[in-house]
Amino acid sequence: MRSKVFFIMAIVGTVAASVAHAAIFGVVNGLVADPQQRPVPQAIVTLRGDLSNWHDQAQTDADGHFSFPAVPAGAYTVAVTKSGFQTREQHVVVRSSTTSSLTIGLAVGTVSETVTVTAAEGTINTRSATTESLVTRDDIERTPGAIRSNSLDLVTQFVPGSYVIHDQLHTRGGHQVSWLVDGVPAPTRISPPLHRCMLPFEAR
Repeated sequence: MRSKVFFIMAIVGTVAASVAHAAIFGVVNGLVADPQQRPVPQAIVTLRGDLSNWHDQAQTDADGHFSFPAVPAGAYTVAVTKSGFQTREQHVVVRSSTTSSLTIGLAVGTVSETVTVTAAEGTINTRSATTESLVTRDDIERTPGAIRSNSLDLVTQFVPGSYVIHDQLHTRGGHQVSWLVDGVPAPTRISPPLHRCMLPFEAR
């Protein structure tokens, strides 16, 4: 007889505990959709208490649904985040033994792009303000007609302020401008003509 009493009391205690648990907890269900009302899967849903430190997190399924099955009664804020969408927050009040259903729409986020441009650092001569223009053999070979012309006329097109007229090299700046071909100073308009000072292959 005593064992039956204990058994009945155990059943009553279990039922009372279940009723008490149901009395202080509620359920929060919801659907997350995009601007076209299509479900958004794998969105992160965070539920935080407004007046407590209680919080929980869930993820939407393939149909955009989420669920928090045991939420203490109180006021909460639901935050939904998903890559490509703006974060959305919504308030909900959870009541005992009730189910709160939410539909949260996400707006498309702005697209941001960052472009990083890098370049090799140039060499600066801090001891001299002299500028220099270097024309290499490759530059001459890539210039149509520069080699066949047997003249510096086309080569001088690489250097602003210089030109060849009547076999004379003219440069702006006078004595302050120096021309060197393979390290050999080239005559300017105040010097003898080019063909007297340079070998044929140098003039080419």
